[in-house]
Amino acid sequence: TLVFDIKFSDSPSSGSGVSHAMTLRVNNLVITHNRNITASVSANTPSVTAPTSGATGIGARPTLTSTAFATTGGSDTHSSTDWQISSDAAFATIVQQASSDTVNKTTWTPTADLSFLVTYYARVRHRGAIAGASQWSSSVQFTTRAAPTINAPSFTSPASTGVPQTPTFASTAFTVNGGT
Repeated sequence: TLVFDIKFSDSPSSGSGVSHAMTLRVNNLVITHNRNITASVSANTPSVTAPTSGATGIGARPTLTSTAFATTGGSDTHSSTDWQISSDAAFATIVQQASSDTVNKTTWTPTADLSFLVTYYARVRHRGAIAGASQWSSSVQFTTRAAPTINAPSFTSPASTGVPQTPTFASTAFTVNGGT
């Protein structure tokens, strides 16, 4: 009599659709064990919550915000997020992106300024440690603000008549429209 105690471990667990087979042969006896793994947990499709779609006057480095990571069919850990900003609705021309960002999981600010008075599109997708990537969110459309302008100062003194040989000049304050 032969007694076998066979243990199989799948740690860390494999992704969905993975198949494991084990065959034990002793003389003319063949024992085969097949194990198919199907992950039942999936990452829900997130939404971009800021900026809101159709927003105008958005700064050159907008902070994008997404809904919280959520799953269907089980629990998972939010491992990273993909962010994209495009100049077209089809996302053929990506102007800024962060891929597999493990730090900025629900908010992200582009690393460079966007152009002024341009319409952009943004989307996000979450990644779970087990479930993998969600679907891309629906895109939001937003338009950046106009470029800041400097108001021209005007002289407040000296007056146009009776100016001394070494005048002291004074002007209105330096101001900027639409920026700092």
